[in-house]
Amino acid sequence: MKKSLFLISFLMIMATMVAQKENKKIDKLFNKIEKELQESMDITKSPGFALAVVKKDKMIYSKGFGYKDFENKTPVTPNTMFAIGSCTKAFTSSIIGILDNEGKLDLDDSPIKYIPNFSFYNEDINKLIVIKDLMCHRTGMPR
Repeated sequence: MKKSLFLISFLMIMATMVAQKENKKIDKLFNKIEKELQESMDITKSPGFALAVVKKDKMIYSKGFGYKDFENKTPVTPNTMFAIGSCTKAFTSSIIGILDNEGKLDLDDSPIKYIPNFSFYNEDINKLIVIKDLMCHRTGMPR
């Protein structure tokens, strides 16, 4: 029994030491990245930005750089909200392209197949428009 407890304790200590060593490596890497990002920000004269690194389903790093309000010197934090304008179109089309590549979505399908509550102003349009039309802005519909 004593041997088992000793072995379990030893393994737990070793696992903690390995995790600490790995954390030090990650910290060192992020410190280097932070310096490079700061240099880029100085060169481009960017007021500020936030960065998050996600591995699988866990955020392993997040930090704000610079100022969200330069005049008042209000710092950017990991929770700062930025207006990103039309960048959402690129994000959306990238995700749709990935889903199409994985066979989880077809660009020639109706969007209603994937979003049942979605509909256009009449049934003919609902039958005609496919996801590809939405991505290319070729529905002929105004904003």
